[in-house]
Amino acid sequence: MTGITDADASASGSKYEYRYSDYTQHVIDQPVTSTPTFMGYPSLADITIPTVPEVKPYVSPYKEAAPSFAREQSCVVPSYNASAPPVIPGDFVPLPADWRPSNATAMIPFSKTEKDCESIFYEWVSSLYLAPTGFKKAAQPTFKRYYAPFLCGSLTATVSYQAQIGRHQHNHHTHHEELLWDVQNGYQIIPFPEISMCSDSSLETRTMVEHLSSWDISPKSITYNSLEVLQNTGYAIGNSVPLEEMWGKYTEPHIKRLAQDRCHRQLEEQKGRYIKEFTLNRLEYQNANTFIIFLPVFMGTYYSEHQAFQFIVNGQNGTYYAERPPYGAGKFGDVMKGVGNWFGYVTGAKNEQVILLSGKELLQKDNHRVYDEHSYYLVFSRSDPMAVGFITITNNGSYPIEVQAQKRRGVAKGCVVTIPARSTETYDYKGHWCLQIVRGNPKDVTVDRVETRGGGTLGDKLEILNK
Repeated sequence: MTGITDADASASGSKYEYRYSDYTQHVIDQPVTSTPTFMGYPSLADITIPTVPEVKPYVSPYKEAAPSFAREQSCVVPSYNASAPPVIPGDFVPLPADWRPSNATAMIPFSKTEKDCESIFYEWVSSLYLAPTGFKKAAQPTFKRYYAPFLCGSLTATVSYQAQIGRHQHNHHTHHEELLWDVQNGYQIIPFPEISMCSDSSLETRTMVEHLSSWDISPKSITYNSLEVLQNTGYAIGNSVPLEEMWGKYTEPHIKRLAQDRCHRQLEEQKGRYIKEFTLNRLEYQNANTFIIFLPVFMGTYYSEHQAFQFIVNGQNGTYYAERPPYGAGKFGDVMKGVGNWFGYVTGAKNEQVILLSGKELLQKDNHRVYDEHSYYLVFSRSDPMAVGFITITNNGSYPIEVQAQKRRGVAKGCVVTIPARSTETYDYKGHWCLQIVRGNPKDVTVDRVETRGGGTLGDKLEILNK
């Protein structure tokens, strides 16, 4: 109803008032006892509306890379820090939970050091049963940092299978129990939340690294870097098998075996132990999310009787895999060797002349791979085990010479001492040691005197008395 005036309203005997709109008038049949004076509505031009700034959605400069086993790995050297998108004042758009930069490689940094690996190695050596004679004293590992490629991820498998289930039934004609076979069909939905398989192109490396366990591949432990940056650090990096080949040759067969074993166990628990002709009819995957990640490994090598053995350590948590040396006489052999050395010293059968040998010659002489082949050593005879002797050495050259004591057939070493040019030094001596010429001309060194039955009271300058 439009066009009603105040005169029309008074003539009809009813009142009206304006409500909520300048264009619609609502008639009230009931008289209003008290109506406040209407002052009119403000126009739209008189109302001040606050200006709201336009919020533009954040567009990440990174491409989200959804990992898939069918996608080939690619790596482009990042031109800027790819650990997080740039911060824009006032922009609080969170990153997706599965965000990762597409121009970098997933990796886990080293948490252990070479000293940690040596401690782990010597603890393992001490625990060996029937180790070769002298092995615990002569074992000396060398470690190299290595990034091993792994195929990791998760998926869910739907497995359909068929088998024949045996059941016993009494034959009323023959009065014997017969085993009847019924066809059984079934399926399972099996989640694989943590897939982790070494994808190194070297079969030997892949076999050894697979023995390491307990990797923490959670998002908090993963960092991203480029392969070029990793190579510049001097670490060795393994070459990964292509994802499709790794999946087809190794990962999928492994998943099939696990799925088959699980379905077979389920049938045994439900139907009994009489099962034959078990086959998988179909195996489908959902939510497949696999990718290549580089994990830290210390590749170690030690020698026993000139034969190399491997000792590898998990660079994240310290778990290890070791190749054991051949069995020997163990502690009994060490004791008998010590007794033989003592009788040899008493009888003089094992006394040696002071001689200068290269590291390679001394390695062949002692049959222990504990010496530096590119260095020279002064070899001394064994001292009285109950006394401290001494040795006197002269440097005839014009330059200082640095020497360091090393236990014969062992890895224990003393400190490095300096013999000034054209001077003579005397050092305490006890046990069976040799002196390595660390720096200087070996031909400038002469041994003036060696006393193995006592007389050493000058202090442990070589730091060998307590070793």
